[in-house]
Amino acid sequence: MRIGKVGDMGLLKVLLDGNEVASVDFPTGQGLGASSEYVDQWKRWETTYDKDVDIDVPAGQHEIQIRNDGNDWITIDYFRLTNYLTNTKPNLRVLGMQTKDRA
Repeated sequence: MRIGKVGDMGLLKVLLDGNEVASVDFPTGQGLGASSEYVDQWKRWETTYDKDVDIDVPAGQHEIQIRNDGNDWITIDYFRLTNYLTNTKPNLRVLGMQTKDRA
């Protein structure tokens, strides 16, 4: 998955079938990530990472959970499945949250 922007310290956790397979800190502040910006309205830093977080998923059916245990939000720009083969179509169920301008 490609991590985009982070507001006020992110802590990305990835679980595969209920077991934690990745835990990545995304701190915010001056000079961090690809770029950082101080947002005066919120009195905090927002940092753009544009960084991939990869996990290996063995063949078969699995449940992948992604959560942010940090202080605020993380944007995920996209998910990429590589070396994924199927005889028909992907058997995916995607759940998420949506606001007026973000999902």
